[in-house]
Amino acid sequence: MRGGLLVLAALIGGLVSGVLVHLLQDGPREEARAGATRRSAERDDGSADARLAELEERLRLLEAARARAPVATPTEGVPRLPTSATPDTEPEQSGVNEGDTTPPRKAIPAFVADLIKEPFDRAVYQKLWSRLIRHPEDIGATIAALEKEVAQDPENPEKHVLLAKAYVAKLVNTTTPGPQQGMVWAQAAKSYGQALKRAPEHWDAHFDLAFGTSQAPDFLGLRPQAIKQFEGLLTLQESKPKELHYVQTYFQLGTIYKKEGNTEKAREIWGRGLRLFPENKQIREALGVLEKR
Repeated sequence: MRGGLLVLAALIGGLVSGVLVHLLQDGPREEARAGATRRSAERDDGSADARLAELEERLRLLEAARARAPVATPTEGVPRLPTSATPDTEPEQSGVNEGDTTPPRKAIPAFVADLIKEPFDRAVYQKLWSRLIRHPEDIGATIAALEKEVAQDPENPEKHVLLAKAYVAKLVNTTTPGPQQGMVWAQAAKSYGQALKRAPEHWDAHFDLAFGTSQAPDFLGLRPQAIKQFEGLLTLQESKPKELHYVQTYFQLGTIYKKEGNTEKAREIWGRGLRLFPENKQIREALGVLEKR
């Protein structure tokens, strides 16, 4: 399984890297085409002024390309990458309107201290994710702080999960080459595994690891592993009182079965989910598509 995760890590890293290359190149490519047309006309004049204008145009395009660095996320649109490091103590920009009462952004040590306070609840994950997606310049310092917390308290599963989610945020917000991105996923998977060793019934660690495995390219053949992981999670959560986030296990597992061509199994899993969560539009629509076939 460890070897499979490392291979998956490299492939996911490569795929994310490919998306980044595509996004980073599209804008400069359009400007380059327009610039080429202008330069062609200037060269026809044969003047010194035209050659000078060509050099200025190249510099402008280089600056524009360097300034443009969007990154796609799985579900959140296209946030901007940081263009420079920001001190941990830099306050949140609260706007220009007089009377704005937006509180300042906490320094990383204080932010991490807040995350690990007892009692713990799942809203902490959203707090971490929201900050790191909005402020990717904080990711490195947050990972370092959480790694320190894990080293000091290695038996705390929540700290391992928080660290894993910070690694995933780094994966989403990085433009490093594919193999390096793959290693980031490997670190996240390892942290989820460490959490599960301490808390075998930890829902988020189970779900995130299964979902990451399910995103592997088809040729790696890891779908059976993802199915096994999600089936195990279903067994776990159906032995407990219902919680709203459990619905995602049904949706994702049904989606995998559909990709496998096993529509009957997909219908069964989605049906089980809809009976427990009749208000869920995502599963209802997925079942509707199957019924139309």
